[in-house]
Amino acid sequence: MGRACACPFRSDPNIPAGGTPRASAAPGLRRAAALQVLLGAAGACVALAAPAQGCALALVLALDVSASVDAAEFRMQLQGTAAALTAPPVVSALLGQGPVAVAVTLWAGLGEQAQVVGWRLVSTPDDITALAARVAATPRPDWGGRTATGAALAHAAALFAAAPPCARQVIDVSTDDAANEGPDPQAMRLGPVTVNALAVGGDLPLDHGSRAAEGGALTRWLETRVIRGPGAFVEAADDWRDFGTAMERKLLREVMGQTVAGDFRKR
Repeated sequence: MGRACACPFRSDPNIPAGGTPRASAAPGLRRAAALQVLLGAAGACVALAAPAQGCALALVLALDVSASVDAAEFRMQLQGTAAALTAPPVVSALLGQGPVAVAVTLWAGLGEQAQVVGWRLVSTPDDITALAARVAATPRPDWGGRTATGAALAHAAALFAAAPPCARQVIDVSTDDAANEGPDPQAMRLGPVTVNALAVGGDLPLDHGSRAAEGGALTRWLETRVIRGPGAFVEAADDWRDFGTAMERKLLREVMGQTVAGDFRKR
């Protein structure tokens, strides 16, 4: 199957076609652009089969790299995602649904988002293996590290403009804390996109945002302020060591299009 490869996605007007941000860009945007250039050189480009007929799902995996995620936890997140993608039940689901398009982005604070794996159309076992290897090899950006979930959702939703036409559009956002800067996730207008979330427990105080006024525990905060769309749900991992198992459960539900009780309205 033929593939076309384009340059990394750019979602901010401060980042021109060459990938170098303008002098007026905020430091976080300059860091994001630098990471995009690095990953572009490593092959993080749009890889789409042509044509993308019968695409069942366009899925953005949005992974948290804020300050509460230390170096070991970051590696567990990437390795867990790669392991989940290559788990036999997930492989069967991906191949059984027809082509599925996948992109991966990292996010932290305001202006700290970068697409690290361009859109890849998954239709063979080799496609899945290559995608998992690319995820596992992703370097960590040098960012300040607050948690801007609303900005992350806006960035992830903008990536669909470069995606192949698919029957469903889903953002899969993983995090170990509630937002502590940036726009309210609940107020974001994302269009016909389903947002699911993976809540991760942890061992550090920074891993546990109480957010009592916003619904208590992280899972409850994600349920009330982040997820949306038909069948939207929150999956939970006890800690980062459990991330791969939780991601496998989450991917199965997303790829198969399974719904849960209740239907979170599109906002």
